[in-house]
Amino acid sequence: MRRNVYSSQMLNSWNGDLTIDENNGTILATMLGAGFKDNANRFNGVLMGDVSDASSRGTAADAHAGTGLFGYHEGAQSFGFKIDGKAFIGKSNKGRIEFDGNSGQIKSMSYKTGSNATGMLIDLDDGFIDIQGATKNNVANTSSTTPSYTNTSS
Repeated sequence: MRRNVYSSQMLNSWNGDLTIDENNGTILATMLGAGFKDNANRFNGVLMGDVSDASSRGTAADAHAGTGLFGYHEGAQSFGFKIDGKAFIGKSNKGRIEFDGNSGQIKSMSYKTGSNATGMLIDLDDGFIDIQGATKNNVANTSSTTPSYTNTSS
């Protein structure tokens, strides 16, 4: 049995189509956007709603993976705040930082463990930091309080 869970009757009865209620100042739509197209026809701006295409909605688990508030720079996603409590800042394969508000973790997009270990994970709930692919150098200059790290993956 389903019941109306929102105080707005309009939201309770919304079927997913574009709905405009001028009397109450309400617009419901699957996506809203603001921005511009550059000379190369790339979108630069912000989209709110479901930005995924229909072909990427394969299972119920990922049906709304592209729903949230997303920024675009030169046609590539540059930030995203998703409805499942996850977020990211930075372009894919360009040093993106990922946040998981459900687990309390912040990690680099490149974070991996095992034989190809790389990247960094900060777990705020359990209080640990995991840095993969780097080892701390002994700092010869004792006046320095900042440790340095060396990439060990090469």
